[in-house]
Amino acid sequence: MLLFTLLILIAVSAGFTTQYIQNPLSVGSFGILEQLQAVFVEPVKPDTVAFVGDIMLARHVERYLDKYGDDYVYSRLPVMGTSTILVGNFEAAIPKEHAHTPDETFSFSVDSAYIPALADYGFSYMSLANNHSYDKGVEDFVRTQEVLASSSIESFGEPRNLATSSISYVQLENHILALIGIYTDGVIHSEDELSSLFEYAEQTSDIQVAYVHWGTEYQSLHSIDQELLAHVLINVGADVIIGHHPHVVQDIEIYAGVPIFYSLGNFIFDQYFDPEVQQGLWVEIRPNDSGIEYLLQGITSIGSQSVPRFMSEYENATFLESLAEKSSDSLQEMIRTGVIQ
Repeated sequence: MLLFTLLILIAVSAGFTTQYIQNPLSVGSFGILEQLQAVFVEPVKPDTVAFVGDIMLARHVERYLDKYGDDYVYSRLPVMGTSTILVGNFEAAIPKEHAHTPDETFSFSVDSAYIPALADYGFSYMSLANNHSYDKGVEDFVRTQEVLASSSIESFGEPRNLATSSISYVQLENHILALIGIYTDGVIHSEDELSSLFEYAEQTSDIQVAYVHWGTEYQSLHSIDQELLAHVLINVGADVIIGHHPHVVQDIEIYAGVPIFYSLGNFIFDQYFDPEVQQGLWVEIRPNDSGIEYLLQGITSIGSQSVPRFMSEYENATFLESLAEKSSDSLQEMIRTGVIQ
């Protein structure tokens, strides 16, 4: 009986708790109504968060899932479980009325049946601040949030506005990290809006990560528009910037001591026409007493369409060498080692 009681206590202590904080921003701050924001806090976590780029479980990827099972696309990766907190960009909607997305079309529909495996692999947070979140309309955007939440995946951000819902908070072992989802494709956010958002995030976090959907597709170098916005984001409080949308890995810049990962490329997608769209960058953030350490690892699905794996030592060295050569001079040696400090 004592053993049973102890097991119950351990299970309860390891579970999730939910805290609600009142949104203190006025309606005028972002043009939205005040709302309650759920902050999911897991009591025990490592002080590590890993980021990947674009994830799309529709179109040809769905045909693989239908044929080989809902965990097929994760089958060549080590299961993260609770060892690492994972963040990705969810490029699709999860509509109530799901139908397969035809080839060569770009309104992505994902079957809700494939979301539990996404969580089982290890994803805890998904950005919806991208150009596909409203593919099936506002009502199914809300449903996408709900379906992700039902599998304990917290979503943040949306394509039109900046709001408190643009932010999710990650309780690490020794830090609180704010994930801030920002969409910029055809949307202009003023510096005042961005400053207000980061000031709000800083009230309850000590590291602010701008997770940004931006840039020009298939361009391996960042654009001047990305650079200008990145510098604004750093000026208003971003501690690191991590980008996605171009579907290829872009260069890394340093500005005012803050690293800018312009694009992490694809993680799971059905693009196979070039090696670059079948490669991605996995970035781990590890805060420590002297600052933040960034671990870099190449990902590839070459030879196994839409099924990523970590690159071998040789592949990774070649990949990081290429990434270093196109990045800021001061970062090149660190990129080659796979660690930016």
